[in-house]
Amino acid sequence: MIELFENWKPIIFDLAIIIGAGIIGIIVHLIVFHILTRIQKRTSSVVFGSLVKHTRRPFKYLMVLLVINIVIPVIELPESTLYIVDSIFRSLFIIAVSWLTICLTAVAEDLILSRYKIDTKDNLQARKIYTQTQTIRKILAAIIIILAVALILMGFDSFRQLGTGILASAGLASVVIGLAAQKIFGNLLAGIQIAFTQP
Repeated sequence: MIELFENWKPIIFDLAIIIGAGIIGIIVHLIVFHILTRIQKRTSSVVFGSLVKHTRRPFKYLMVLLVINIVIPVIELPESTLYIVDSIFRSLFIIAVSWLTICLTAVAEDLILSRYKIDTKDNLQARKIYTQTQTIRKILAAIIIILAVALILMGFDSFRQLGTGILASAGLASVVIGLAAQKIFGNLLAGIQIAFTQP
């Protein structure tokens, strides 16, 4: 029994480190969002309210992954196992960052749309801005997802070439989409400028 425990002792120790790191990440997340929530309640800020609404979950996972990634070098693992663990955590980190970035585009959308009201009689401009903002957010989300997939694939030797190809294609597609949506961006920016300069 004692011999069995001794054999499992390094694994138990490593798991304890990982679990402890995950708990620290969750605590950091709780502290940050407690502060954001208090600020939002005191100021009724659209930005802080939207941050609390959209980024709570991705930020939690990102914090957990960040802290675990810090302690990974402390864990004594065989080189082959360490490579697999590192690849998995790198992929999860890319997913978390991408998720958070997409949520931040939703925060930007909330900030822009907070300047417009569609429940008024003369709401043509507001509805136009709503449509354009949602279109741009969806385009950005699609680009972010494609880039994330490419970066994840590039982290594995067997799929590196495929990831590089997707990344190159995404870059070209972004240019084409940018040119095609140039008018939408122009109209949206003009509408935003008018909205934020109005008293």
